[in-house]
Amino acid sequence: MDVTTSDSVTPVRWSFEVCAEGSRACRVAEEGGATRVELCARLDIGGVTPSVELIQECVAATSLPVHGMVRPRGGSFVYSNSEFAEMENSVRMARGLGLSGVVFGLLLENGSVDVARTSSLVALAKAEGLEVTFHRAIDEAAIIFDALEDVIRCGADRILTSGGAVDVVRGAEVLVEMRRRAAERVVVAAGGGVRVSNVPLLVGMGLLDLHGTLAADGAVKAEDVRAVVRELRT
Repeated sequence: MDVTTSDSVTPVRWSFEVCAEGSRACRVAEEGGATRVELCARLDIGGVTPSVELIQECVAATSLPVHGMVRPRGGSFVYSNSEFAEMENSVRMARGLGLSGVVFGLLLENGSVDVARTSSLVALAKAEGLEVTFHRAIDEAAIIFDALEDVIRCGADRILTSGGAVDVVRGAEVLVEMRRRAAERVVVAAGGGVRVSNVPLLVGMGLLDLHGTLAADGAVKAEDVRAVVRELRT
């Protein structure tokens, strides 16, 4: 869910997705006014597919749309045939578990997007009525602007990225250029080191789709979510 506000001239869309690994964070996200939750297990290794039990618990804890990570393990984004089959199964199960979307990213050994497998997973997700985010695997792509075009070609709704940098502040200029090149063909969401303190910078650069835990330890606070939402709405 993205939020559209408007004045007499130009409509403005914004979104803030909270990255969560438990029901508490889901409740806090809703309390603070976030638009969506990305649910992961093991954020300490960048996030992996949450268990069925965790998905059910978190979907029950919030009325916000919940998008589930589809990543069978930590480490690289190059997957074996058995790992890809596991990802397919996770996508097939998602809608029945109450998820509104899925989040995944696949690369080839040469650092380009695995277009064939990504397209296949996108098609599978869309057939289930799910939104699709291509996650920060794109930040490890050999040429990020080529990867952007590949992901758009695959049909994803959203790309989560730090602009290929260690965090969104260092990658802000690339994020702006990715957004320009995307030209509304896909949502480019900034994620990776988003904090209340740097949101004004990001918003000032026109980056109105944000994602984060807002805390190094993942213990998100409702007042911090509110602060981000206030900045996005101004």
